[in-house]
Order: sequence, then structure tokens, then C-alpha cells
Amino acid sequence: MKAVKKMLVSMELHLDASIDKLDNLAMNVQLDKEKHMENAKVQEQTEPERAEAERVETEIVYSPMVAEPQEYQYNADAFEARGEAGSGT
Repeated sequence: MKAVKKMLVSMELHLDASIDKLDNLAMNVQLDKEKHMENAKVQEQTEPERAEAERVETEIVYSPMVAEPQEYQYNADAFEARGEAGSGT
């Protein structure tokens, strides 16, 4: 009877260990699925951004450049208008 009890206890320990291993494997599979879903979402979000960046880059590369005939001076027109108003008095 003791031998049977010892064998059953040993079997129970082995079964518990096997169940724990299966639980760990199932958890790993679930984590891998979640990680894969997150990576897919990130890739879906970055693909439109990447396409937009490439489109903008091509527009910038092929846009014509125009040089200003004169150097622009910040707020120079306000000083000229003030000078004209001051000379009238």
C-alpha cells in the first residue's frame, strides 16, 4: 500500500510539473501573440507616416528654387514708412 501511495504521489508531482510547463508555454504563446499584434500596429502606424515623409521629400527635392532679387531686411518697410511720415511735418 505504501508503494502504491508513493507511486501516486510521484505521479501527482510529475503531472503538476507538466501542467506548470504547459501553463508557461501557453503564457509565452500569448505574450508572443500580443507582441506580434503590437508590432503590427506600430508598423501600420509608421507605414503611412513613412509614405508621407517620402512624398514630402520628393516634393522638396523636385521643387523649383527662386532667388530673391534683393536681400530682405526685417521690418525695413516700417522704418521707411515712419521716415516718410516724419519728413511731412
